[in-house]
Order: sequence, then structure tokens, then C-alpha cells
Amino acid sequence: MSDPLHLSRLSTWLNDHASTPFGREQLKDKPLAEGVELERRLEAAVAWAELLGLDDTPGLYLEADCRPSLDRVRRGGQLDPSQLNEVKQLTRVLTDLRPLNNTPHASVSGLASALGDYEDLLVRLEASVGPAGDLLDGASAELGTLRARHESAKRRYAELADDLRDTLHSEGHLSDRYVTQRDDRHVLPVKAASKRQFGGVVHDASRSGKTAYVEPAQLIEAGAQVRKTEDAVRAEEQRILKRLSSLVATHATELGDDIRILGTLDADRARGAFSRTFDGVAPRFHERGIRLQALRPPALLLAGLERVVPVDMTLEAPTRVLIISGPNGGGKSVALTACAWAFELARRGVPIPAQHAELPAPPYAVAAVVGDAADDRAAHSTFSGHLESLQRALEVADQERSLIVIDEIASGTEPTAGSAIACGFLECLAERNALVVTTTHYDPVKQLGLQHPKMRAAAVRDRRDPEVAFRLFIDEVGGSHPIKLAVDLGLPDDVIARARHHLDPERRAELDQLKAQQSEATQLERLRQELRAERQELSERHDELVAQRARLEAQEAKRQRAYERDKERLQQLKGERLAQIDALRSELSETIKALRSQGGADAAKAGDRLFGQVNDLRQSAQALELTKEESAAPATTIQVGDTVRLFSGGNTGVVQEFRGNQAVVLIEGKVFHLSRKQLQRAESSSPRQARRAQRKANKAANQTIAVTDASAPTLDLRGLRPFEAEARIDRFLQQLVDADCAGRVIHGIGTGALRKKTLRYLSEGPWNVAFRGGFSTEGADGVTVVRVEG
Repeated sequence: MSDPLHLSRLSTWLNDHASTPFGREQLKDKPLAEGVELERRLEAAVAWAELLGLDDTPGLYLEADCRPSLDRVRRGGQLDPSQLNEVKQLTRVLTDLRPLNNTPHASVSGLASALGDYEDLLVRLEASVGPAGDLLDGASAELGTLRARHESAKRRYAELADDLRDTLHSEGHLSDRYVTQRDDRHVLPVKAASKRQFGGVVHDASRSGKTAYVEPAQLIEAGAQVRKTEDAVRAEEQRILKRLSSLVATHATELGDDIRILGTLDADRARGAFSRTFDGVAPRFHERGIRLQALRPPALLLAGLERVVPVDMTLEAPTRVLIISGPNGGGKSVALTACAWAFELARRGVPIPAQHAELPAPPYAVAAVVGDAADDRAAHSTFSGHLESLQRALEVADQERSLIVIDEIASGTEPTAGSAIACGFLECLAERNALVVTTTHYDPVKQLGLQHPKMRAAAVRDRRDPEVAFRLFIDEVGGSHPIKLAVDLGLPDDVIARARHHLDPERRAELDQLKAQQSEATQLERLRQELRAERQELSERHDELVAQRARLEAQEAKRQRAYERDKERLQQLKGERLAQIDALRSELSETIKALRSQGGADAAKAGDRLFGQVNDLRQSAQALELTKEESAAPATTIQVGDTVRLFSGGNTGVVQEFRGNQAVVLIEGKVFHLSRKQLQRAESSSPRQARRAQRKANKAANQTIAVTDASAPTLDLRGLRPFEAEARIDRFLQQLVDADCAGRVIHGIGTGALRKKTLRYLSEGPWNVAFRGGFSTEGADGVTVVRVEG
């Protein structure tokens, strides 16, 4: 079946979003509606679009069609557990839908209130039938007990068979040690010579005749008990199934009626899902014509396009024909098919993805002359097939409330004759009852749209302009510009050059101008890309500076807090010390007075001298103040990882870490301990160059002595005397040669003697070594990192 508008996409979408076989059936068998039913569908679709956004909206999922089961119980038949499970799922869905009778949307609540009450039936079925379609032990008071007896009898039967197998095998009566079954009875593979020695029933024999499969007499009674309990279970299950089937039969007719309601609700829900997904609106119906505002082409929406440009289209009496012109790829065909889709959605009761929609009221016919009409089997060319489609469209135009869409009317033939035929068709269509939307590249047809009293022209413009791309402008005509399209699509230069010779002078000049514009556009695009790259680089630099400023502000705030804390502590300590000094001074003064009164002149002089020293100490303590460290300006603050330059010499390196006012700097692969005052920040010309410099410095560092990990060899010299260290260091260096790695020498800080001895031996000893002080993560000044070279 021909589908020029690809409306099957809509049917497929709705079918995929229906949740029951009944809803899918209604969507397929009754796709169209009119009158009261159409109004109900649109109202219900809008209601469901709102309900689907709520958290407590009941689900409608139901996979099985249980109508055959309902027909079976109506005729007095009995259902098996799987069929009862299908009925249970149906009653659960219907029960879940009943609360919708309280919704304010009458199109939904009216249907939900008509559903029957199946609460008792659902409770009974859920207690009797499991989700896998099996009878539950609780289906009756006796079933669970009977099943337990049956399982116990089976277990005793199997255990007895195993015991007999072991006994007879040990006595040499069995051909092999196993238990098998014949006619649902446990039998043992007995040697032919022994089959009469212990009684029982022979059920089978091997082909060779050497083995007989015997049910020993001890097993016969146990097997009979298994079959007895099995029959009891089966009888109880049949009784339950009969009773449940009878219970379903009492509701079968009502369930059949509610299935039709469920199908309607499900179909409405699928149409509501379309409305919610694509932001649809219910159309208004009148006979004035077509008015579509911000219509987003449904076919493109279903195709999954991320950006769909809305279309505005108006066609009102007395106008009957809308003629759309403009360049190829500008959106003419999209606008035309979007209008046809709007009509199709409206007569199906599906809200239209638009801001506002006014259309004639269904029923109406929709005819589409779109695509290639060629037919090789009928020896039809494209143009002849197109003419036949136009003739059928004329027949449809006699019907009241019909829409005809024609893409590229009378195309595919010589332009002069084609445009004449197109004008003739359109003039005839304008006198009929149909509304017509067509596209064209023919200039006479465009002029007809501007001049005929029942026709109207519209145009699309250059799609490269984002302000007008794919929009429809009424009362305009648009040029086709095939030469411009060829240039825009980047056809080979030799094709364009050869085509130029076949153009008239005016169009040749137009082509030259287009090529110049294309060259300029290419240069502008290259400049745009360069500017975009520079903007990206500046943005990255800005982000780095903002992050650096945030770090500096955080450091300054931290330093300020530490300063305030230290200042407070100093004031406290100063007060305590001054109080102690004043107490000592008072006591000393009293002592001096006592010594003077006792005539001890020398002691008094010594006391006066000591008193003067105490006064000096007090003044010194009173003068103690905490000096606040001035923070460096953000532009000159040096951080770990920065590239720095020495004021003397101009060498550059990368800061590894800070130790107070000392910076550990890696310069050309060697580690230096330098004062902050000796360094200045080396600005790179760009963040990219800075990163390259950092990578280069890191590479140089890795080529000398990298940061050692926890598993590196370690020599601990602490506790040794300096003269004892040399032998240990010598053996440790030999170990590093064998391991081909760097190691750590732990000498501690202490008096510094061990550190001096270690550095002197490493510098002046027989080994060719590279060494540096340890970083904070390696032990700082208490460690020297060493690597043997050569």
C-alpha cells in the first residue's frame, strides 16, 4: 500500500506505546474518528498527557489476550493455571484503573467508573495462582497438606530404592549400581540369574538378556503409596481449577465488556503519550480553512531530529490554494507534509505538536502527490505517473473537506509546458471544494499565486541564515537559485567551470559573484575558527587565573587566621611571663632591702645589679610583638609547579616544594635549595607554552633523580658515629648499582655531623653519584636521595 507521507511511522509509534493487546487492536481497527468520538479522543489525550506526569498514575501493562479463556468458561470449560494467571493479571489492571474515576477529567473518569468491581475475584486468584502460572499451596485448605504427603512418599520411595540398590549390589545381584525407571516405577538392573531370588516384578530386560529391570517386592508398596498421594493431589487440583473457573465464569461477560473499555483507555493513553512527548495541542475545528502556528513537523519529530524549526501556515476563505516557492533545501516539502500530518493527527484524535491549530472538522480526505510516481511495470515515466496522481487528486477535490498536497507540481518535464499544465491544474482545483498546498519552482505558477483571487503565495528563504531558515513567509515568492545550491554543495570546480559556459551573461556574472562570495566565506570561516581557538585559550587562561586567585585568597585567609591565633597566644604568654617577672622583682626587692638593713653592702650591690637585669628582662618581654608577614601580590606569588627565573644568571627551573623561606628548585635536572628572594616568576607567553615547559622540566627531572617511592632501598645511619658511616654508605652504593635505582640515606638532623660526613663522602668518594636533599614526602633535611651514575 502506497504511503507517500510515511504515516506508518505514526501508527508504529502509537502501537509501540500502547500497553495492552486491546489498545493496539483499537488503534489498528479504528484509527479515525469524527463527531463526538473525535472530541472525546482529543479530550482524553490531553487528560492522559497530564496524568502521565503524575507519580501515582496506574500502569496498564498487559501482555496476554485472555478473551479466548473467557469464551471457554462461558461455554462451561475449565481453565488451566496459566489461563487463570492471565485472568488474574487482567483483573489486577482493571482494579488498579478504578481509582481514575476520581480524576477531574471526565473523558477518563467516565470510562473508569464504568469498570466492574473485581476485588474479591482478584484476592481469590492471587491466593490460588502464582506469577508463573502454577497453583499455590494455599489454593485450598487441603492442597498444601496433600502435596507435602506426596513429597514425603516420593522421598521414602527413593530412599528405599537407594538402600536396596546398595544392599543388592554388595550381594552381587546387580549388573551395575544405579536406580532407573520403567513406567514411572523405580527398578534395579538385576543380573538375569538373580531375578527370581528376591521376588518383585520384571518390567524390562536388556537386549543382550543379561540384565533384567526388576521392581523388588519391597518397593511395590512404597510405589503404590506414591501413586495414591499423587492421585489425591491431582484430584484436589482439578477441584480447585473447576471452582476457580466457575468463579471466573460468573464475571466473564462483565470482563469482556471491560476489556473494550480497557482497550479504549489504552488507546487514549498512547495518544496522550504522543501529546506529552511532543507538546501537542487539541485542534479547534471550523470551516474557514487552515491556521497553524508554530507547527513542528511531526515526521521530523518521529525521526528523532534534535532541532526542528516550527512552521506557520494560514489558508483561509476565500483562498483555496497555497503555492510555496523558494530554494532547494529551504523547507518547502517539509512545510507541505507537516500540514498533511496535522490533518492526519486531527482525524485520529491525536493532539498536534503546535502552539495553535485550527482545521476543518473531519471527516475529510487527504490526498498526497509526493515522491517519484514512475512505474516500470506499467511503462510509466516519472511525469506520466505524476499526471495520473494529479488526476486522482482532482477526483478527491470534489469531496467536501478534503486536503490535497502536491510536491513540485507538474515537475519532471520541459519547464514551459510543465508550468502551463501546473497552472491549469491549480485553477481547476481552486474551483473545487478542496484545500490545496503545493510547491513549485515555476515562475508562472509563482505569479499565479500572487494574482489569482483564490490563491496565495508563500516562500522559504536562504536556509544558511539562522534568522529565516526553514520558516514560511506569506505573500512572497522565492527564487530557486540552483546555481547557488550547486556552489554551496561544493560540486567539483571543473563541473562548475563547464556549466558556466552554458549560462547567459547575467547568470554567468551571478555564478562568478557566488564563487567570490564562497571564497570569502571560506576565509571568514578559517578566521572564525582561529578566533574560536584563541578565545578558548584565553578562556582557559582566565580559568587558571581565577583558580589561582581563589587559592591565594584561601592561603591569605589561612595565614590571617594563623596570625590572629599566634598573636592571641603571644599576648597570653607575655602576660604570664610579665606576671612572673613582677613577682620575682618584688621578691628580689624585698631581699635587697633585708640585705641592706643587715649591712651587707656587697650583697646589696649584687642584688641591685640583679634587679636591673630583671627590669631589662621585663622591658624586653613587654616589647615582644608578632610581626605579620606581608602576603605577596597575586601576580608575583610563586607556587609549587611554577616556572621561576634566578635574579642572578637568569637560569630557569621548576619549583618542587617549599621549606619555610627556602624553595626546592629543579634546574636542568639538578636540585637547588634557594631563597624565595632569589627567584622571580617566569611568565610563559601562553598556557600551552607553560605546560610544555613544565613537561620539559619534569622530563629532565625524571632523567636524573626521580621522587623515590616507599619501596626504594634505604640506609639508616642514625645512631652511628661519623667514621662508622663510610663503610655502610659504600656497601649501600654497591646495592644501588646492582638494583639500578635511587635510594635514600637517612642520617637525621641532630648535630649535623652525620649529614656532613655523608655529603662529603658522596662528593669526594670513589663513586660517581648524583644526590639531592629529600623532599618533604621523603624525610626532608634528615634524608639524602642518591643514585649511582656510570
